[in-house]
Amino acid sequence: MTDHSILTATARPGAAIWRTPEADDNAADRLAAALDVPRPLARLLVARGVVAESDARDFLAPRLSRLGDPFLIAGMEPAVERLARAVRAREAVTVFGDYDVDGVTGTALLVGVLSRLGVPASAFLPERAVEGYGFTAAALERCLDGQRPSLVVTVDCGTGADETVAAARARGIDVIVTDHHEPHSPHPAAAPASRPVALVNPKFGSPPECESLAGVGVAFKLCHALLKRLRADPSGAVRDGLEALDLRESLGLVAMGTVCDIVPLTGENRTLVRHGLDRINAGVDIGVASLRQAAGIRGRVLSYHLGYLLGPRLNAAGRLGSADPALELLLTADPARARELA
Repeated sequence: MTDHSILTATARPGAAIWRTPEADDNAADRLAAALDVPRPLARLLVARGVVAESDARDFLAPRLSRLGDPFLIAGMEPAVERLARAVRAREAVTVFGDYDVDGVTGTALLVGVLSRLGVPASAFLPERAVEGYGFTAAALERCLDGQRPSLVVTVDCGTGADETVAAARARGIDVIVTDHHEPHSPHPAAAPASRPVALVNPKFGSPPECESLAGVGVAFKLCHALLKRLRADPSGAVRDGLEALDLRESLGLVAMGTVCDIVPLTGENRTLVRHGLDRINAGVDIGVASLRQAAGIRGRVLSYHLGYLLGPRLNAAGRLGSADPALELLLTADPARARELA
């Protein structure tokens, strides 16, 4: 690659077409001087639309301290209010996740956080071949046959599932929907009996850097907001769990789900994945470490390995049968069981 070309390949039958994105030379020169980086790198940044010095520094070295206020995402305040009440009262909570990598990692994250706060939290993943995609009435019925929650929190699904929310409410169960999908088609506002306690979805309002969060990213922001609320007003039993809980320990899950859901690695997604990769490469998460060993990955894990070698192994479980083994792998603390599942 020359100093004046940024080449990308577009696959076509029998050939590859090379394109050179436009990049302002003066902007690239200014950025190269300001950051003290090679000019080709500065051109790459400018071609990606990263022109301001501060944006470029954040792009190259994203910092967790720059993550925004989670309460700026639509629906977060009522969701945290209800979830904090469940934590303090030790209510039974079911986390209802999608069966793909994004949903499974987000479910593992939320169940793990709630459990460490002393909540009797359980997980439920629908079976694709039987119950279809998302927060369906059939899946909810099977869920409630085996679990008796007073609160259901969805992960990576539930937007527009008015009938299922109404069915839960008719049985006295509150629902918090966390999701990142837009409705499949425009629909009128849900009737009061079909409304969840809260719908936490960046597509309905959020800062620009959060608009493309994956489902696991939304779950992470919910946990961030919950911990902020609980730490501002801790109670006796909750206080012990708060002191031992560090959300950075969940960043490996966030990185896995984010990369595998193919959302843009910009904004907060980039920060979460960058630090999540560090977590994965530290080898401290038993499930992911066992999966990495089973996949024969040597050396540093990159986003490539998440998207093409590790994530597909988790994804296959939910696509071909039950995603429960994938979820168990991410939650288990038993190295022998992790190796067996991996």
